[in-house]
Amino acid sequence: MAIVFHQCRSCGGKTQINTGVSPAEQRCPLCGKECGEEDIIDTAEGDLTAEEKPVPKEKRLHQPRELAAVSCPRCKALTTVAVAKPVEKQRCHNCGRLLEKAEAPRKSRMRKRSRVTTDGLLVEQAKERVWLPMAGFGFCIALIAIFVVWMMERPKADVAPPAVPEPPSARDEIRKLAGLWMNAKTPEELLALIRAPEQFGPPLREWCASHPGALPLGGAILGITNPRPVLGVQVAEAAIRFHTVPGMNLMAVETPVGWKVEWRGFSGIADLSVEEFLEKKPASPTLVMVVAQRSDYYNGSYADSNAWFCLRLNDRSDAYPFYAYVPRARADLMTVMNALPPAPRPAAKGKADLVKASRLMALRLHFNDSESASHGQAEVTSIAGESWYVP
Repeated sequence: MAIVFHQCRSCGGKTQINTGVSPAEQRCPLCGKECGEEDIIDTAEGDLTAEEKPVPKEKRLHQPRELAAVSCPRCKALTTVAVAKPVEKQRCHNCGRLLEKAEAPRKSRMRKRSRVTTDGLLVEQAKERVWLPMAGFGFCIALIAIFVVWMMERPKADVAPPAVPEPPSARDEIRKLAGLWMNAKTPEELLALIRAPEQFGPPLREWCASHPGALPLGGAILGITNPRPVLGVQVAEAAIRFHTVPGMNLMAVETPVGWKVEWRGFSGIADLSVEEFLEKKPASPTLVMVVAQRSDYYNGSYADSNAWFCLRLNDRSDAYPFYAYVPRARADLMTVMNALPPAPRPAAKGKADLVKASRLMALRLHFNDSESASHGQAEVTSIAGESWYVP
């Protein structure tokens, strides 16, 4: 098989043929008709050998046709066409498509040309379609005019007065107070944060001297109760886990100068601590901060349960328990005692059950005689305040 050049007998053009294909199946790439058998001009790779040369057959007379060169209306390439055959039925040699007339451009995309005289003078100017941009420009001008009129005629907006910042809430102030209390490093810094510093300054310094290394207290705030009215003032409690003095909470009281710490509510010490009260056994009424709960221990001078109401008292650490009795004939005292939660069940050993059954109270207590003092039985004279707040 070889590719050779020869002259087409139909169109007379120089074309290529494949010697491996029979002559009846050969077609000219130029005219598309049978090439026939003409003399081979040359080969692509040199002269053929005697074995490769095709056997010549009887030659037919060549009938030349008139050709013309035209430009393809699609690809604009120059190609040859037969004059005797309609151009619309012939194909371009370059793009292979029919030589049909190209579609005329759409009328909307055509621009009219002005007519001129033989001398090149303008006779009549074409009418260009300029109404659309003119309409758009006019529409924009109308919008701008409407906006300007609206800006001039619109009512003036009422200017709101500057917002007055809301004062911080009570819980925020208590949280700030607790942070200052935990970070205080000297007794003087604590003194500036308590209520009535002239009254509770000496016991504060005594407490700091008896607890060396306790400052700063440090810790983390666990929760803050909502302020509630107590004896004419607002009181709130903050549960704090202090690092150096565990088991102590913070009681805050609202004063004319802001929220302050109630020192006796923090230290749990009034005239005497519970430990000092049991040690000294005073016979005169003494203010003591206690954790109280109902009890049913009646013995000795207070064996009559119809005449006395029994309380089990302790300090905050639950290390110094003792009993106190309230005369049932005192209606003012019994009103508060009847509001106490029920006594814990004997099987209640959890701290949560004991806390639910207990209340903080500021009581004035004394021992009537040596027998009651030896049995740890005190008598309640009065209730000094609500919870551990005493005015």
